[in-house]
Amino acid sequence: HDALPILGSALVTLGGKGLYLKPDQGKTGYALAVGGGLSLPVTSSVSLFGQYYAAPDAFTSGVKSYEEALAGGRWTVFRPVTVEAGYRYMRLTDKNDDKNTMVDGPYLGVNAAF
Repeated sequence: HDALPILGSALVTLGGKGLYLKPDQGKTGYALAVGGGLSLPVTSSVSLFGQYYAAPDAFTSGVKSYEEALAGGRWTVFRPVTVEAGYRYMRLTDKNDDKNTMVDGPYLGVNAAF
């Protein structure tokens, strides 16, 4: 906390995701993506965030690689309901090095965590 005073009360996360992948073209596969994110509070109910997860060939089956990036803002309407808006990008590369972009654009969502 004191080592990065410029970030103040920023939240840094590290983690992993298990994914089942079924692209429009190509065969289905699995990926274990590792990555993390950064969340910066703007007010007590609004924050900005960014996340990135990737799975290289060693952590996939049926595909060669997977990557996902998100950036946007969150508004806690009231606990536990949060509205999230931002930009999302997801791409996988198959064993033939063909790239399949699954998501590339803005999104809006509502989250309820209990």
